[in-house]
Amino acid sequence: MASARKRRRHVILKTKVRIDRRRRKRETSEEEEEGGEKETKIQQESDENEDDWLNVRQIIKTTDGETTVAIIEERSHILDGNSTDVRAWIEIDASDLINPTLLISSPEAVAALGLEVDSTAFQRFENVGLYLPGICSEYVPKAIDEFNSSSFEGIEIEGPIGVNITALELAGVNLTSLADKLRNDTEVDEILSRTNGSAKNLGGSFILPVLNKNQYDPFSAPIVFQGSAVVVRFGIYIESMSNFQTSTMDYDMDIYLMMSWRDARLVNPYDKPILVKEEDILEKIWRPDPFFANAKEAEFHEVTFLNFLMRIFPDGLVLYETRVKIKPSCNLILCKYPHDKQTCDLLIKSFAYPVETVRFEWFTRRKDAIDKNPDVKLPELYIDRYETTTCANERKSGAFSCLRAVFRLKRDVGFHIAQTYIPTSLALMFSWVGVWLPEEFMEGRIGVAITVLLTLSTESAGAREHLPSVSYLKAIDLWFGFITGFVFFTLLQTLFVIGFDKRANQLKKWAGRKTADITEEIREVLLQKATRYHKTGRYLDNFCRVFYPLSFILFLLMYYFVFTEGRQDDCMNRR
Repeated sequence: MASARKRRRHVILKTKVRIDRRRRKRETSEEEEEGGEKETKIQQESDENEDDWLNVRQIIKTTDGETTVAIIEERSHILDGNSTDVRAWIEIDASDLINPTLLISSPEAVAALGLEVDSTAFQRFENVGLYLPGICSEYVPKAIDEFNSSSFEGIEIEGPIGVNITALELAGVNLTSLADKLRNDTEVDEILSRTNGSAKNLGGSFILPVLNKNQYDPFSAPIVFQGSAVVVRFGIYIESMSNFQTSTMDYDMDIYLMMSWRDARLVNPYDKPILVKEEDILEKIWRPDPFFANAKEAEFHEVTFLNFLMRIFPDGLVLYETRVKIKPSCNLILCKYPHDKQTCDLLIKSFAYPVETVRFEWFTRRKDAIDKNPDVKLPELYIDRYETTTCANERKSGAFSCLRAVFRLKRDVGFHIAQTYIPTSLALMFSWVGVWLPEEFMEGRIGVAITVLLTLSTESAGAREHLPSVSYLKAIDLWFGFITGFVFFTLLQTLFVIGFDKRANQLKKWAGRKTADITEEIREVLLQKATRYHKTGRYLDNFCRVFYPLSFILFLLMYYFVFTEGRQDDCMNRR
């Protein structure tokens, strides 16, 4: 059924008419005689549960098609100079405190009150009922009204359609006050401070009469005034974070997602909030359409029932909270691993509503916008701090709201100290044992070095097992590279010492031969060369006994103060 609202001092006549069954309908022929070029028809829409009430609208059929023209001029008092006593023809039905009804039984009373109601209504019904809020409402800014008429001259309607302005007026909503409130709606931002979990709430079924009376459309955003957008405040509470997988660059989060907005269509006369926790009732109420843009997986908790709640306050404020399990992706930069600091985002975007229709904002208070369970702990990473901001979300289909929760994470190196640094350092020190071994254990020094190399190879493979394949060097790669190179150098040093000793022994053996070609002078020269080779090996061992520890300490200082400090993406910038 089409309906419209004029710009000034007029409201749509969209009311209930009470029927007195004692009066019979007049003959159709009498109605046809009163018609001229325009034929008036009263259409009735009956409710099965209310036999004595019918919804009626006046339809004027013209050659241009059907156009709703059933309007009345606003009057807050009886016209001046009119002395007609209308008290005998009117009656006020106050059984509905929100929308009391003015019952008129005579067209003379209509004329005396200055109302424009087609007289044919009195030919068919005993009384015509008009909602008093519709008669006495003040002029308010032009608002959006629902319609489905193709012929709408003089009325400009822009933006999403779906809020029935007439129904709001009849429900007692002061649109002037609503317009002022929407300009700076701080109550939506402060809704968490007025929410008391221990306070008594009404059941979800209490909202059903409000939905029916306001002809609520759950598929349309609650935009009342043209040029405005629905502001939805967001907040998240982190219940847990776990399973941070470096190899797949994702983690698990269990959060409570909170949203609040104002829906003037849900204004109700109750003195307590309405608690909705039934899915079938929830589906009858409009909700925003957020989604987690960087989530690989997301699901609602459904044990033992779908985890959500909705509180509807008397002034139309709505608080919606649900529990969600998500697996967000996180673009890790591992240049300083395992001394890295990571920045992980959680992106909340609107999927269908453009920013001109629905605008996402964080709660102003930091604790309301984002907070976490103090018991949240990760095996390696821990939350250093978190912050909230906005982000750009422009797609080919338009611009949409986007919120960004930023988590600053630090890695606890305790695990790597115990599992990587200490074992590999001890293995390296074990390779130094060779320089302290006596000369007769030269062959054992090679076995020590080879054993340490195999140990480091196993440790390196285990440390890289859970890391992604990246094209840049990580700090842990430098560590294993130096340690492995160090052990390889000790192996080379051992081979040199063994070579010197073998050469010395060979010269001594030649000097000990008693042949005619080896004179005393030659024997003396051979013994001197053997002594030099032997001293060179001992000198190299003595040097390495000091060089190995000092060089390792120097490497530790460079590793800690140079390789693990600085920008987290230094290695990527050097590529």
